[in-house]
Amino acid sequence: MALALAAEGSTVVCSDINEQTAQAAAARVEEIGAKGVANALDTADEEAVKEALIKTQRDLGRLDVLMNNAGVAGKDWDTTTAINFSGVYYGLMHACPLMAEQGGGAVVNTASVAGLGALMRQRVVYVMTHDSIGLGEDGPTHQPVEHLAALRAIPNLLVFRPGDAVETAEAWQCALAAEESPSILALSRQGLEQFRLGDLSENMTARGAYIAAGEADERQVTLMASGSEVGIAISAHEMLAADSIAATVVSVPCMELFRQQDAAWQKMVLGTAPRIAIEAAIRQPWDRILGENDAFVGMDDFGASAPAGDLFPHFGITADAVVAAAKTRVA
Repeated sequence: MALALAAEGSTVVCSDINEQTAQAAAARVEEIGAKGVANALDTADEEAVKEALIKTQRDLGRLDVLMNNAGVAGKDWDTTTAINFSGVYYGLMHACPLMAEQGGGAVVNTASVAGLGALMRQRVVYVMTHDSIGLGEDGPTHQPVEHLAALRAIPNLLVFRPGDAVETAEAWQCALAAEESPSILALSRQGLEQFRLGDLSENMTARGAYIAAGEADERQVTLMASGSEVGIAISAHEMLAADSIAATVVSVPCMELFRQQDAAWQKMVLGTAPRIAIEAAIRQPWDRILGENDAFVGMDDFGASAPAGDLFPHFGITADAVVAAAKTRVA
């Protein structure tokens, strides 16, 4: 996706890529007339990578940097050489070091790098995948459960967790429009069914949270979710409707943008009915909009190694669990 959006004349930097991906990247760069591709794992290209990163700092707002997985490891660079850039970083949610510090000691992780971008008020877009236990068999070392909470705690950082293709496109638009804030796009590994249909003229992701199903008034329970769990909330909404319980589904692709909305919008979206938050991560960020008697359906421990279809039921992140929590609070 990132290469598809690269601008003419831009510089593209790839790291930790296989031969097939490298060939595809080279073909795309040649097609758009970009300056060049350097594979950061090839020490012979170290100076080219460093030059490309420095150039990126001058090209604010252009898609210039594509990195994958392991990041850039430069023997003689100080950390600011690699992290003071404005462009796009592409990698995995669970562990995305940007580069090893001089001497090969510590690793700069995504939260640290994003935090520096937020402090410097740079428009950097971090496109991250494998956002939850939904990545499956790679196991708990690769399944982020606390990462969203850590990232959402960083001031001036927009954390987007879109639930379908429409929200993903809207999140990208929001990220490009945020001229003084970096953005995280936390994307799933598994395929997600599109729930946004009909009139798509307004960017609802820009609102941070909005009603995706059900009515604003006369609701008995509010189901809030982000990312892949919006589908679970919609399934629970349909199951509750069959039992004559009025549930409203609220998609929350970006908590930071939702907090920027006026009080009237927030009140309309959240309502006054009991709330249930659903996310395949830890509860902490949701506590700002959950009350003492509300519920959270999500993670409170590390993940496990199994297919995604087995993990969600194993950890109780299912429509049935949401329905049970709703009925307890509606009764």
